Amino acid sequence: MFCYTIANSYHCVLRELLLWSNTAKEHQTFLLSVANLTNKNLIKLLEDQLMRFHEEFAEIEEETMGLYQTIPMKNQRLPYLIRKFLVINTEFIRTLQMLKEYGENDKVWQTLVEHIEDEQQYMGRLLRNLQNQLIF
Repeated sequence: MFCYTIANSYHCVLRELLLWSNTAKEHQTFLLSVANLTNKNLIKLLEDQLMRFHEEFAEIEEETMGLYQTIPMKNQRLPYLIRKFLVINTEFIRTLQMLKEYGENDKVWQTLVEHIEDEQQYMGRLLRNLQNQLIF
């Protein structure tokens, strides 16, 4: 994060969570596709973990969309969703570090994994920042 982001409303925080949960959800699709196209031969455990992360980020995205439509009545769900995102995000970053072990000499693969890791770390910093500003 390059600037301090200010949470000026629940709607803006929900929009951020919606954007980043959607982006995070798509990262697994990219990784699995590129791994398959470049014959990375990921172990089944890693493939299963990536699919689980995809589903978990999709659930957050779906619940956030529903919450966005009911604000302000159900704003107590927002801190839960942010915490859930941060927990899943931390686990996903650990998995990304394991993915770096595949194709160590493949610059495209390494660049992709590092880019996604940087973006996930950014998401985490941004959402922690917003979470700390909200009074629940």
